[in-house]
Amino acid sequence: MVPVKEKDMKPVGYKAVEKVLSIETVPHFRSSHLSAKGQRKTVIEDGQELHIYPSQYNPGESVIDQLVFALKYDGVNLEILKAVFEKLGPGAVRHYVKNHPVSKYARVLWYLYEFLTGERLKLPDVSAGNYVEILDKEVYFTDYPLRSRRHRVVDNMLGVRDFCPTLRKTDKLQVFISKNLSDEAKKLIAKYPAEVIRKATQYLYTKETLTSFNIEREKPSPKRAAKFINMLQNAAMTQKLGKELLVEVQNAVVDERFAMSGYRRTQNYIGESVGTRRIVHYVAPLHEDVGGMMSGLFEGSRRMSGIVDPVVYAAAVSFALVYIHPFDDGNGRVHRYVIHHILKQEGFTPEGTIFPVSATMLANLQNYDKCLETFSKKIMSLLDFTIDELGEITVKNKTADHYRYMDLTHAAEYLYETVERTIKKEFVEELDFLVQRSRAVNAMRDVVDMPDKLIDLFIKIALEQNGHISKAKKKSVFPMLNDSEVDELGEIVRNSFKRPHST
Repeated sequence: MVPVKEKDMKPVGYKAVEKVLSIETVPHFRSSHLSAKGQRKTVIEDGQELHIYPSQYNPGESVIDQLVFALKYDGVNLEILKAVFEKLGPGAVRHYVKNHPVSKYARVLWYLYEFLTGERLKLPDVSAGNYVEILDKEVYFTDYPLRSRRHRVVDNMLGVRDFCPTLRKTDKLQVFISKNLSDEAKKLIAKYPAEVIRKATQYLYTKETLTSFNIEREKPSPKRAAKFINMLQNAAMTQKLGKELLVEVQNAVVDERFAMSGYRRTQNYIGESVGTRRIVHYVAPLHEDVGGMMSGLFEGSRRMSGIVDPVVYAAAVSFALVYIHPFDDGNGRVHRYVIHHILKQEGFTPEGTIFPVSATMLANLQNYDKCLETFSKKIMSLLDFTIDELGEITVKNKTADHYRYMDLTHAAEYLYETVERTIKKEFVEELDFLVQRSRAVNAMRDVVDMPDKLIDLFIKIALEQNGHISKAKKKSVFPMLNDSEVDELGEIVRNSFKRPHST
C-alpha cells in the first residue's frame, strides 16, 4: 500500500475543529481527512485509525457542520466536544438546533452541550419524533438507557458528567466475549476433584497477593499479606464499590504509616531518578479534581453492573482508577483488587475460586506497562508542569477533562487477554500440579511413610534440582533416609511432574 500523507489531505470532523479552534486534547482513536483523488479508504496502525473520504463527503466549513460529520463518522468524543462547546458558547448550538429541528445529530449535540456544560439552552422541549441514542450500540459498549424527554434522546453512555469513559466493540473484544471464558473455567473446574480445587484456591489467593505486591517491587509483611488475602476472599460478599471500600483496601495494602482516611490532597506522579534528574512518566489529575471523578466513576460502575460484559466492566473501572490515582500510595494494588471485586460480584469468577491475574501481569510485565502507557503517554504532552529539587511537582494548567472522558478500549482488550491466559495457563498449571503432587505423595508414602512437612520439603528440593537430591542435602536435610530411599523418592518426583513449579 502506498503510504498515506496527511499533509496532502484536508482534515475533517474532530480533526478539523481542533485545528480551527486550536484545541489540544487526548488524541481521538481515529482521524478523518478529505482527499481530492481516490476512493474512501482506512489505514489502521497501532490502534489508531486514519479514514480518508472523497471530496463529496465535505460537510461544509462551519464548526457545527464539522461536529455533525464527527458524530456521524468519527464517533463520540466527549473531551473534544466539551472543549468545542466552551470555545463556541451556546449561540452556535442553539442556532443549529433551531434550523434543524428534526435532525438526530442536532438533538444529540443539544443534549451533549447541556450534559457537558451544565448549561440549559434556551430552547423549547422536543414535542414529537423518535428517540435517538447517543452511542451506537454496534460500535460502543452502552449502559442502561436513560431517556431525556426534553431532547428525545437516549443517554446510554457509561458514566456521568464528572467521569464518563468510552469503550468500543472492537473485533478483538467481540471474539473474546464470544469465547464465554467464565463458562469455560467452570467446565474446567468440574474436571478436577473438589479437594484439588480447594487446595489450589488456597494457594492462588496467596500467589495473587504476593505477585500484586511484587509488581510494585514490594514484599508485604505477613500481616499485610493476610489482610489483602482476606479482602480478596470476601470480595464477592462486600459492599458495592465506593470510597469507604477503596480506603479500606488501601489501608490493607500499604504500610500503616501511609494509610489514608480519604483521597490524596497533593499532586502525585509516576517517575524515576536518573542521576541527578527526575524523569516523569505519568502525572495524575489535580488532587482537587479527584473527588468528583471518583464519584462519577462509582456512579458509572453502578450503571454498568449487570449490563456491560464483566471483563470490559472490570477494565473500565479498574484502569480508570489507576489513571485517576486517588491515593498517595497503593493505587496499583487497589486497582488490581478492583478487577477481582468486579469479576466476583458479576459472577464471572466461579464461586470459591480466584484467577491470579497479577501473576500473569508479572510474567508479562512489558505488556502490562504497554497497556498503562497507551493512555499515559498521550496525556503527557498536554500538561504544563514543573518539578522542584525535592521532587515536588506543580501542574499549571487545567487538566480535568483530559482524564474525565478517556477511551479505555485498550484496557479492556489487555484485561481480556490477561484473563484468558490466566485461566488457560496459571490456573490450569496449578490444578495439574496438585493432581501430580497427590499422585506423587501417595507413591512416596508407599516407599517411606513420612510426615507431610517432610514430603513437601522433599518435593520442593527435588523440583528445584530436576528431581535429584544432592549429597549435601541428603546429609543436612534428609539424614533419616538411606541412599536407596532417596533415589527411589527422587525418581517418583521426576516421573510425577510434567514441569517445574514454584512451591
